[in-house]
Amino acid sequence: MDFRRFYGVALLFISTGVTTVYASDSPLPINSPVEKLTQRLDGTQWHYESVSRESLMGDKNRPDAFYQQTFTDKPIAFKGHEMLFGTACRLSWSPYVQTPIKYYHSNSTVELYTSLFASVGLKLPEKLTILETTSPVGECPVAGVELLDFGSKLAFLYEDKIVTYTRDENKLATKPDIRKCESGPRDMEYVYEHGAMTRCFYPNMSMKQAYAAHRKERSDSGNLLPTLTPGKNLTIEKLGDTEQVEYQWQGDNVLHITQSFPGGMTEFLLESATAGTTVTETEFPD
Repeated sequence: MDFRRFYGVALLFISTGVTTVYASDSPLPINSPVEKLTQRLDGTQWHYESVSRESLMGDKNRPDAFYQQTFTDKPIAFKGHEMLFGTACRLSWSPYVQTPIKYYHSNSTVELYTSLFASVGLKLPEKLTILETTSPVGECPVAGVELLDFGSKLAFLYEDKIVTYTRDENKLATKPDIRKCESGPRDMEYVYEHGAMTRCFYPNMSMKQAYAAHRKERSDSGNLLPTLTPGKNLTIEKLGDTEQVEYQWQGDNVLHITQSFPGGMTEFLLESATAGTTVTETEFPD
């Protein structure tokens, strides 16, 4: 058993609704579902979703914000038999099949991982379709990655905790920019007292969709997390050009974001309703 597999990084796809039956635990033959698997993954992108409360060794020293800051700007994307991890890491992958007992080498280890994945709502399947990665290029925060594919969720072990990814819905790709924006007064006396306000309404968009659309339009998008985690208050240090960014939820439909800079502060207020989502941005100079 590879020591890294037990204590290092093991990247897993966990899904629902896609069942493939294999006759043995040998590598997949050339004319097997490999091509279908490649086609299904090709062009898909996945983003950070959450981190488990439990850890493999019972060590809970790292706060959730550490994982959020480490992985939110590193989406996982598939292009043919290449996997891109963020913008600076590229790996090749090839599949093989094993049962959990052969993969983890003992019943006690299978039980340990079954419990760990269950803590984030994931269930190990009877057959693991493993995507073995090789030839890392660039700066990869994970090494020796192996993926198990079943389609809708991604998870991997990082510093003894399970980090989960979810597939992007790509709804924004076909949605035209139909936002409606208005700006407040821009004279300096008013701005120094009340801030420079811009309000945009995104009709028929959820808060997640409006946030993604609003962030995409910004040249400083790196100062905002790529995705939202509904209901989870976060404080991230040194995100992009900021000194600190805070995400504070007020119920399910209101989110307040505060960016602190050396030269001022920017606030975002996101309010979602049936008709769409309003994003109010206010910049305050020092």
